[in-house]
Amino acid sequence: RRRFLILRCREQLVMTVVCLSVTELRCPGNDWYEFGEFCYKPFSERKTWHGARQACRAQGAELVSVLSMAEQNWLESYLDMGEDALRDSVSTSVVFGDMWTGLNDLAFSGLFMWSDEHLTTFTYWAPGEPNNHEGLQDGCVEMSHQVRGSRRPPLSH
Repeated sequence: RRRFLILRCREQLVMTVVCLSVTELRCPGNDWYEFGEFCYKPFSERKTWHGARQACRAQGAELVSVLSMAEQNWLESYLDMGEDALRDSVSTSVVFGDMWTGLNDLAFSGLFMWSDEHLTTFTYWAPGEPNNHEGLQDGCVEMSHQVRGSRRPPLSH
C-alpha cells in the first residue's frame, strides 16, 4: 500500500502526477488518464515539490489532490499497473514510483492543505505521520510505498 509521508520540499522524487479538473467530456490528450471528475498525467522526471508544481501549472493543472479512498485506490492501481508493465519489460515512457501530492504545510507549519485549495478532508498517512522528522519545517507530502511501516531514508539532494 502507498501511504502519505512528509519530506523536505527540496527532495527529488522519481515521478509526479498532474491532476486537472475536467470541464469538457474528455481529457486533453492520450497521455492523460481519467478518473471521476479529474484527469491525471504522469511525468517521469526527478523534481522537487516546487519543480513538480511548476511543471503541473505549465500544463494548466495542479499536483494531485487525493480526496477520497476511492481515488487513493485508483491511483495505487494505476501506479502498480505501471510497475507491473516495467517488470514485464513492456515499453513505457513513464517510470512509476513514489510521487508528490499537492498536500503541504508551507503556509502554516503543521496545518496541511492541498495546493489546489481543495479542503483537506481525506488523508492516508503512513504510521507515525505526520511528524516533524529532523526538525522538518517545509513539509511536502509524497505518496510512497512503505517498508514495514518505517520511514524511508531521505533521497539525495
